[in-house]
Amino acid sequence: PTRDDLYEAAFGEIRERFAAVLARYEDVDDGWRALHELIFDIFSTAPLVGPAVGQVDKERLDASPSLRWIVTEVHATLDRVLQFAQSQGAVRADVDVEDLSLLVDTLRPVVAASGNDAPELWHRHLALVLDALRPGAASPLPARLSDVEQRIRLTRTVHHR
Repeated sequence: PTRDDLYEAAFGEIRERFAAVLARYEDVDDGWRALHELIFDIFSTAPLVGPAVGQVDKERLDASPSLRWIVTEVHATLDRVLQFAQSQGAVRADVDVEDLSLLVDTLRPVVAASGNDAPELWHRHLALVLDALRPGAASPLPARLSDVEQRIRLTRTVHHR
């Protein structure tokens, strides 16, 4: 088998696990709880992948349909749950999925460091990170880049570092 075949086999297994996780978030009642649990479940399913599915190079994405599916579906599910939580007033309205992706990506090193030895460390950090999304005492955010494509491109650049 080629290296691409091995990647696809590995990502195929991860895809199956993600499919089961993401299916649980197709219909939710509590947007805030769903957002927290979704991010928790994603990191629990594939700790070093994480919600932003960072550090995925384009070549690997092109070679692996399973990885492409993971990236696309995780992003879409995060976006849908985020918007639902916003519609309930549980998440500040000035945040979008790209903001969420960058914010949650800060968890990756904490998850990697704490792993199975001290999972309560990343669980605590997740709660702190998500509290930044609460609308209550939030400070106004600076304006977004007006060029949406540029924002997406820059967000992807951050994930690949």
